[in-house]
Amino acid sequence: MVKIEPNFFKQHLPTFCDGFERRAFSFSTTKELLNNPWIKGWLNERGFEDGHYCMSKNCLMVENKNETRWWVIGYIKYPEKVDIPKWGGGLL
Repeated sequence: MVKIEPNFFKQHLPTFCDGFERRAFSFSTTKELLNNPWIKGWLNERGFEDGHYCMSKNCLMVENKNETRWWVIGYIKYPEKVDIPKWGGGLL
């Protein structure tokens, strides 16, 4: 029997942030990742309403609808298994 390892998300916290605990969780599908309440909440943040998610390498990002503002939300262990559009803004 082949064991399928679930994918894993780990929150990005800038190095200047202190006293916070990173959010981390496993998931099996892109739908499960994007339905996580914390991930879903990013599209309700000021400036990201009507935005979308995108990937750059292993970074999960949120980008505003005008594609003029973005934020790295976290890191995906197996990004090749996530069906999210690639970020068009260049390399991070």
